[in-house]
Amino acid sequence: MMNAIRFASHRAVVIRFLFAVFMSSAVGCAEHISERQGPTFDVIPISYGYQLTIKHESQAWEQLLDYVDQHWQTITQEPVTIVWTSVKGKKMAQRLKQHLQKAGVSAEQVVLSGSQQATQHFDLGLSMTAHHVLSPLCPYASIGEYGAIEGGCAPESGRWQSMVHPEKMLVNPNWAE
Repeated sequence: MMNAIRFASHRAVVIRFLFAVFMSSAVGCAEHISERQGPTFDVIPISYGYQLTIKHESQAWEQLLDYVDQHWQTITQEPVTIVWTSVKGKKMAQRLKQHLQKAGVSAEQVVLSGSQQATQHFDLGLSMTAHHVLSPLCPYASIGEYGAIEGGCAPESGRWQSMVHPEKMLVNPNWAE
């Protein structure tokens, strides 16, 4: 009976030893993949501005409409500030605001401001700020190197590039105001 107990305890020790060897070899062969971190993006504010001195109203209006046509996409997506510094400038600013509203730009998106002080060298100014994303170049993935390079760079880059207002995704978007 004593031999049977020794054999059973010896058998249990051997099983535990084999189990420990198996587990350590299984863990030792596992590939270690570190925590993934996404790519870093830069959100850059780009300011657009146009200043106009009105000598001939019809010619100035045509120049203003040309500028609006060239920057139409930005005007429809970003807040626009129209600043006037003369009576002619105020009249044209109001006309431009009406023109933009008829073309589909929301009234809240267009802000008129100004004064009739002759401190500025222009009659009418138009300004807006757009935000663009600079994304890193993404490396190609290689077969057999799983986890060696950052994953998800291309989809994340595409997602940020497709945003209309990327500044709203920032932790503190008030820095731009």
